[in-house]
Amino acid sequence: MPAKSKRLTNKEKALKSKVKKELQEQGLLPPDKPRLNRRKFAKEAAEQFDKEINLMDPMDVFWFHNALTLVTAGTDVLPITSEQVGVFKLMKITVRDVCKISDSIMKL
Repeated sequence: MPAKSKRLTNKEKALKSKVKKELQEQGLLPPDKPRLNRRKFAKEAAEQFDKEINLMDPMDVFWFHNALTLVTAGTDVLPITSEQVGVFKLMKITVRDVCKISDSIMKL
C-alpha cells in the first residue's frame, strides 16, 4: 500500500507557483484559462439552439436526435454539472454543423 503523501508547505507552494509562471512565460505551459460561467454558457447555447434549429424540419430532428440525449434538466436548474456543460457544447456544435450543411444544400 503506497504511503500517504504529505501536504506541501507554503514555501513549496510558492516555489511551485513561481516555476509554473516562469514556464508559462517561456511558452512551455499554456496560460491559465478563465473559469467558465456555466449559467451564461448554458443560456447562450439553449437560446442559439432554439433560434436556429427548426424541429419541424425532419433533417434538423434527425441531427438533433443523433447528437443530443435527454440528460439536461434545463438552464434554470442549479448547479449546472460538467456533464450538462458537455451536452450544451454538443448542442452548440450541432447548431453550427446543421447550419453549415443547410447552407451548402441551399447553394446547390
